[in-house]
Amino acid sequence: MTKAHGREPDEAAFRKLFEAEDTVGLAVLDTEGRIRFANAALGRLCGKGPGPEPGTAACLLFAAETAAGVAALVRAALAGPPAPPVILARLADAALPADSQVEVLCRPLRGEAGALLRVADVTARQRMQAQMEEGTRLQSVGRLAGGVAHDFNNLLAAISGAAEAALTRQPDTATAEDLRQILDSAARGAQLVKQLLAFASRQALAP
Repeated sequence: MTKAHGREPDEAAFRKLFEAEDTVGLAVLDTEGRIRFANAALGRLCGKGPGPEPGTAACLLFAAETAAGVAALVRAALAGPPAPPVILARLADAALPADSQVEVLCRPLRGEAGALLRVADVTARQRMQAQMEEGTRLQSVGRLAGGVAHDFNNLLAAISGAAEAALTRQPDTATAEDLRQILDSAARGAQLVKQLLAFASRQALAP
């Protein structure tokens, strides 16, 4: 009896901290992986999908393609330490964006049977990471384009110089026309080089 009374303040404090978390979804699970109680944040994260009602299997909150992974995570946590790693999953709300993701963590409860499920929305973080990776890729492509453009420009300069030198020797009409076509093509190539260099330096290009 004394032991039970001793736990009451601890449980009350836990519940207070539990409900105070308003950005990360939390749920206490029983030994079968079913929800005993959950905070309001988890309900908001679930949106129009299955809600974290008491008695609901935790894995049912997640989309079919990730539910099995969450179920395995919960089983491993209920089996005891060491706790399994964090996994990425998708909630079952069909209205969520296609790239939405949550980070799921499950840990054994201390002092009693069951587990604590933690669900955090990492969509914004994943998008930012994807943008950074895309920026790095574009920088690499830009450097490559700049290097190719400079090398191509040197080749065009050599071709143009040779054609102009040949024209100064007053060749026959047919040969002169061929040389002028070479110079015209080289000039168009030079415009392409300018576009490549503009891309490499991220300058605005006219269509």
